[in-house]
Amino acid sequence: LQESPSVDPNALFKIEWNFLPLLDCFSPGSPVTLERCLASDPGFFAEIVALAFRSKNEAKSDDEPSEERKAKALNAYTLLDEWRRCPGKLSDDSFDEEKFKNWLKEAKRITKETGHSEIAQLRIGHILIYAPEDPNGLWIHRAVASALNERGAEKMRSGFTTELFNQRGVHGFTAGREERELAQQNREKAEALETAGYSRFATAMREFARRYERDAEREALRGPFEE
Repeated sequence: LQESPSVDPNALFKIEWNFLPLLDCFSPGSPVTLERCLASDPGFFAEIVALAFRSKNEAKSDDEPSEERKAKALNAYTLLDEWRRCPGKLSDDSFDEEKFKNWLKEAKRITKETGHSEIAQLRIGHILIYAPEDPNGLWIHRAVASALNERGAEKMRSGFTTELFNQRGVHGFTAGREERELAQQNREKAEALETAGYSRFATAMREFARRYERDAEREALRGPFEE
């Protein structure tokens, strides 16, 4: 259905939403229609965030949510967790800088109004690790680097480095060798950002590199079967 040009996109949207629990990282399929909607429609992104997380504008309640509400919240959280398509990425896999900027501006505006600004920026930071390289050689597109470098983008930078760490996944014991290599790679990325003028983003990446340095020191002191 996803590969057929004759399928109604609205119908496919509903099918993917209803079968979302089966389209996770352990499945050969993925919710490509939903991911494209997230990456192209900031209103839909804001709606999914609102389904998955409580608004700061909402008073706390002891009432138990309905089963339908729980199911929607779980689907929304799953979709955000499985999302891998960066805003600004087009159907031909090229990157449109203006579309990215407009998406980000509108997503920030809507989620600020709904009381989801902080969690939305964390989630945006997560997806920006999938941004393309810059055509002029920087390891990340300059439009994305600029967004992550802005004053007040601390949550986005935090979400970015957290997702970078999570992306590593399960790994074996190497007495700190892999951690030292990752620390070096991220120091080099930080230096490239500093040279390009993105000092706040560079600082976040340096701290991320130091995290791996600390992990390497701990790994070097323990045995392969120690916790």
